[in-house]
Amino acid sequence: MPLVRERGWLRGWRKEVYDRKSVDGIYASLRTVFRLLKVKIVTIKYSRAALAALKEGHPDHPSIITGLATGLIRWFELRRHAADLQSAIMNFQLALDLRPPGNPSRFSALSDVADALVMRYNRRVEFVDLRMAIDHYREALRLLPPSHKGEPVLLDNLGNTLFLRHARSGDLKDLDEAIEKHRLALDLRAGHPARGVLMLEALANCHNIRFKEQNTL
Repeated sequence: MPLVRERGWLRGWRKEVYDRKSVDGIYASLRTVFRLLKVKIVTIKYSRAALAALKEGHPDHPSIITGLATGLIRWFELRRHAADLQSAIMNFQLALDLRPPGNPSRFSALSDVADALVMRYNRRVEFVDLRMAIDHYREALRLLPPSHKGEPVLLDNLGNTLFLRHARSGDLKDLDEAIEKHRLALDLRAGHPARGVLMLEALANCHNIRFKEQNTL
C-alpha cells in the first residue's frame, strides 16, 4: 500500500516519492513539499499585510502586488487550484494598470500577465487567453530597452504561444512567426545556457510540424 495518498497537490510528487528506496527518502521528499508550502503561505500572507498597510499611490504598490501574484502562481503550481491562478492574474493585471504607458517597468508587468494567461489557457483552453497573451508579449518586446537581457526569453515565450495558437487554429502564419521568434531567441541566448536547450527543442518541434503540414523546412 502506498505511504502517500494521491490527493491534490501531492499528485505531482507521487512518482518521485514512490520510487524512493527507503522511508527516509520518502520523508525527505515530503519535508521538501511542506517547506515549499510554508514559504508560499508566508509570502502571500506578508504581501497581503504590506498591501493593507500601504497608502494608495505608494511607489512600492506595484512591486508588492507583483510579489503577491508571483506567490499565488507558485501556490497554484503546488495545489493546482484554479482560484489561485485566477487571483494571480487579477493581481498581475492590477500591477500592470499601476504601470501605465511610459513607466519603465511596464514591459515586465506585461510579460507577467502574458505568462499567467498562458498557464490559464493550458488549463481551460480558451482562445481569448492566447490572443491576449500574444498581444502582451508583443507590446513587452516593443517596450524592452535595447539589448535587454530578458529579450531572448520574451521572444521564446512569444514563439511558444504562437505555436500553441497554430495548434489550435491551424494558421500557418503563426507557425512561421513562431519559427522566426525561436531563431531570434537562439541568436540572443547568451546568458541563458539552460534555456537555450529548450529553445532548440521548441525550434526543432516547429520545423517538424511545418514539414508534416507543408513538406518543407
